[in-house]
Amino acid sequence: MVFSSSATVYGQPEKIPCVEDFELKAMNPYGRTKLFLEEIARDIQKAEPDWSIILLRYFNPVGAHESGKIGEDPKGIPNNLMPYIQQVAVGRLPELNVYGHDYPTKDGSAVRDYIHVMDLADGHIAAVRKLFSSENIGDQFVSFKFLHIINLSSFIVPFGKYTVCIKLICCSRLYCL
Repeated sequence: MVFSSSATVYGQPEKIPCVEDFELKAMNPYGRTKLFLEEIARDIQKAEPDWSIILLRYFNPVGAHESGKIGEDPKGIPNNLMPYIQQVAVGRLPELNVYGHDYPTKDGSAVRDYIHVMDLADGHIAAVRKLFSSENIGDQFVSFKFLHIINLSSFIVPFGKYTVCIKLICCSRLYCL
């Protein structure tokens, strides 16, 4: 079994990058559900040693297949940063607004970690292959490299053949001034 968990099981890690041996302290129902399901998967493997289980924890999946046939082009308000970057790159939006200034980072903005959907798909394929290459692998954690999509010390970001203009809007995490 390959289980798609989430890095949200770590809650708010003390430092970045987040690695598998960090304390598990999910802080919301989604994260707690993923954590409980991981525990259930481990229990299954202990009770039934013939089961091979790989738990994949990853961050925010974003992006599209290079063909453009599979990916993000949300009809409403996007729920992550990548569609906004893409919309600025192709001229649908004039700039990328980044909200927040009171996070414990160098420039005060939030740091989010993303994984491209094709890397995620490749990771799942590798996990399934690993399952079929071993008699009993127990439960294993597979970690993906992460990518900080933007570094706000640079406000003009190259994006393929396009350039994305980023506007930092100072506001708290809950509301803008």
